[in-house]
Amino acid sequence: MRAEIPGMVSVVMGCYNAEPAHLAEAIGSVLAQSYESIEVIVVDDGSTREDTRQALSSVPDGVTVIRQANAGVAAARNTAVDAARGEYIQILDSDDRLGPDVVAQGVSVLADPDVVIAYSAADIFGAQEGSVEPASELGLAGLMDTNWLTIASMVRRERWLAVGGQWAPLRDGFEDYEFWVRILRDGGRARRTPSARFEYRVRPVSRSTEISSEGLRRTRDVIVDANPDHHEALLRASWERMDQMTAQLAELKGYVGRWQHRTRHLVAIRGLARRLGRG
Repeated sequence: MRAEIPGMVSVVMGCYNAEPAHLAEAIGSVLAQSYESIEVIVVDDGSTREDTRQALSSVPDGVTVIRQANAGVAAARNTAVDAARGEYIQILDSDDRLGPDVVAQGVSVLADPDVVIAYSAADIFGAQEGSVEPASELGLAGLMDTNWLTIASMVRRERWLAVGGQWAPLRDGFEDYEFWVRILRDGGRARRTPSARFEYRVRPVSRSTEISSEGLRRTRDVIVDANPDHHEALLRASWERMDQMTAQLAELKGYVGRWQHRTRHLVAIRGLARRLGRG
């Protein structure tokens, strides 16, 4: 385990058969950050593509490449964190890109000791286009129905290590979702960066699109198994989320009711017009 350098951010990236051009864009977006104290650690998770392996052999100076047998993205990230020196860990997939202020704003957000995860909104590109606009802040309850956090998020290295890193055996599920639950299980908040964004690439066929509903069930099983001393916290968070969703449903029903009340005369006129048309 390497000594930690205060203020440094370690950007960790797992890579398995990545397109060389995508990998270059991902690394380039890190090197273009407005924050200065950064290291980049890429773990080659047993890539078999020769062009990927060649690309990893010619990365820019200052980028560390570690090679290992294929063990999955969670294991690759854990390997990178084991080699990291940063006080903060920024996750980035090898085909995504960070906006120039993601790291700087993430460090600023984590300056609040009550915040344990800093995350950014995302612009979607590639096979699809759009955006992901997560809530400005979330606690454990906010994750009880689904994962609302984007993958390009930042945590303190000490917290990553304290919860045991990402769950490497979860190769057929959502390892980031399960990890965020463990990060938040003892309290603390996840908070969105003020304006920074990252770019999330959607490919026609990717690991995330191939994970089925069975993968989500597997993820939830792991959440239960990996948190044996926190079942009460998970249950209370689930109740809190149920209360939130019940309140949201009541608000939606109220909105629909008001809309129906305001348009009832239009509905009546339309019905009269239909009857007259038949006459």
